[in-house]
Amino acid sequence: QAEAVRIADDISALRDELALRSAAASPGPARVAPAGRPASPAPPNPWPNAGRREPLATFQTVQWAIHEADLDAIVNLLAFDDEAFAAAVDFFDRLDPESREEFGSPQRLIAAAVAAKSRTGIERADLVATTTSPEGPVSARLRVSGSQVKAREITLHFEPSADGWRLRVPAQVVT
Repeated sequence: QAEAVRIADDISALRDELALRSAAASPGPARVAPAGRPASPAPPNPWPNAGRREPLATFQTVQWAIHEADLDAIVNLLAFDDEAFAAAVDFFDRLDPESREEFGSPQRLIAAAVAAKSRTGIERADLVATTTSPEGPVSARLRVSGSQVKAREITLHFEPSADGWRLRVPAQVVT
């Protein structure tokens, strides 16, 4: 029961975060701040939709899709190994029917979690180094920075696919 409460809280937080990101990314009527003051317009997306021709471009496109709150684009940029996919399916299957209908698939649920949990404020990413494995995946060391983010290096893993590179979601991220 405690696990069900935690999952319900996580889903609620994901919905709130996606609603905020969608509202910020959507053109439409002006947003209103508390006390009826006009809200500042959503900041422009600092990331390009750079495609998936190389790992750095894929990272940039993931950031672009997160900023745009485009779950379908995020899903198409992610790769799951068998263990991660099984964990995503298990998590999705434990959701209430309304949440399963809302997210539609385990991949969309994880895309929502990736978007909601992503650090905001990253404005730049530079490729530091790459390591290629014989099977094709690439580990990319990126230096990320931004006006509100301390510069640091991160390592991400990318897999080749028929239509370009995908960001690999490890099982520990799903769990």
